[in-house]
Amino acid sequence: MSENEELITYIKRAFELRNQECYKQAIEMLYKAIAIEPDNAEILFQLGELYYKIGNYTRAEQFVNQILKTDENHYNSLLLYKNICIKKGEYYSAKEIAEKIYNLDKSENNLVSIVKIYGKLELFEDMEQYASEIEKSIKCLYELALVYYQKQDLKKAQKILDTAIKINSDSDECKILQGKIFFENNEPEKAKEVL
Repeated sequence: MSENEELITYIKRAFELRNQECYKQAIEMLYKAIAIEPDNAEILFQLGELYYKIGNYTRAEQFVNQILKTDENHYNSLLLYKNICIKKGEYYSAKEIAEKIYNLDKSENNLVSIVKIYGKLELFEDMEQYASEIEKSIKCLYELALVYYQKQDLKKAQKILDTAIKINSDSDECKILQGKIFFENNEPEKAKEVL
């Protein structure tokens, strides 16, 4: 069997094991594959992702950093790195990575991630730079309202929800949060009506 065939066999087996949630065995297969191709970014990424799944964030971060040294814009590695930082409670690092990801791909999900991280850090003034994009996104408005709700700033949360509901009056998430706010404001009839 050639090295290339051996590599493919290890990778296929790793994916089978991963699908069966046998993460440690999948890692073993990928170590065999990486011995053949030590600089293969996709194998390194898979190793990082598997370590993330088993909760070994330090090891996951090592593999992600190995990829980012050669390709600082490796999109999936940046996403994984951001999640690692969040799990480790390193929100300022997660913020920087989330900003970089958003500059690479200005998708709604990436903007939602920024809203969540900025909200966690209470960087509301800094979030203003994204205000025009946030105002167009029901998901971002919901997340922002949720941040204010968790801070017990119910007026601000309600104001943001009003904007979100104007965009999409059928948003169940927004309605549920609005109902909670009405309930906490001692307006049970309004809460009942919304819910």
